Amino acid sequence: MEGYRVVQGQLQRVQAEEAFPFLKEAGHVVSLVGGGGKTTLLYFLAEAYRRRGLRAAVLTTTHIYDPALPVGRPGIVDFGGEHVSGIAQIQACWAREGYPVLGVRTVQKAERQRVFTEKEPGRRKQELLAEREQAEGQQKPLAETWQEKRAGRSWEKLGPPAEEELAFVLAHADAVLIEADGARKMPCKLPATHEPVILPESDWVVGVAGLSALGKPVREVCFRAEEIAQKSCTAEQSQDLILEHCMSEQDLARLLASRCGARKGVGERKYLAVLNQCDGAAVMQQGDQILRLLASYGIDAVMTGFAERKRAGVCHNIEAGM
Repeated sequence: MEGYRVVQGQLQRVQAEEAFPFLKEAGHVVSLVGGGGKTTLLYFLAEAYRRRGLRAAVLTTTHIYDPALPVGRPGIVDFGGEHVSGIAQIQACWAREGYPVLGVRTVQKAERQRVFTEKEPGRRKQELLAEREQAEGQQKPLAETWQEKRAGRSWEKLGPPAEEELAFVLAHADAVLIEADGARKMPCKLPATHEPVILPESDWVVGVAGLSALGKPVREVCFRAEEIAQKSCTAEQSQDLILEHCMSEQDLARLLASRCGARKGVGERKYLAVLNQCDGAAVMQQGDQILRLLASYGIDAVMTGFAERKRAGVCHNIEAGM
């Protein structure tokens, strides 16, 4: 991972603990909200704690991708998290110097969605995908169709853990990392009325947005874009016009700084804004501008980027430093 901060007026590359101050010490419960690589960042932080010899635990208050999915599934990072169930398995995972991922599997009937497996020939995958696109009249990423099949059923995500598991890790983990909302794999989002779900024990909130949203229509890159349009429309600007508006640096900065956006529900907790998906010099310049805008709003912020190989499941040798 590469991380950048504006230090004394200059954009500088920083180490992991400079990018994320809570990594310097144990005892934190960190909730991640937003979009644009939130789950990748969640697992990176857990691995950073693990490499320091600290007992981290990962969970969700909504839904999170199941680490039991096939390694290499597009968009899923394999940092070594292990889905476990029960206090004994949590303790055993820590004893192996791993970190547990907690949660009840969300089970759906396999017939509800086309299931592709790793054994299915690539050409047939593309044929099936083309058939579905023709039927639905729109394109969807192949990554969205990958699932693991078990006994006529399939699962894709984990829900919140059992109450006794949550109580145990809050009492005994050195760090608890929580995915507190969902974004349907989109770069940014506006929280719904019931989001985010931040535990009272959480002392840090990390708001994440992807720089890949810049220059693209709101309707294409923002989860719950329709709600943004409803709240922002005026006599001069219709909802359709707002949905076609291309995201600017100012828009992304406001979304990360707003108490109706990524800061919703933060309260008195410490807050860190993360501009993720910093891929290339041009994007870095845009991110630099957003970091300075956030600083003018009084928001602490960092810019990050993960190499493609680290987003694709080949992450066993990743270093906690950058």
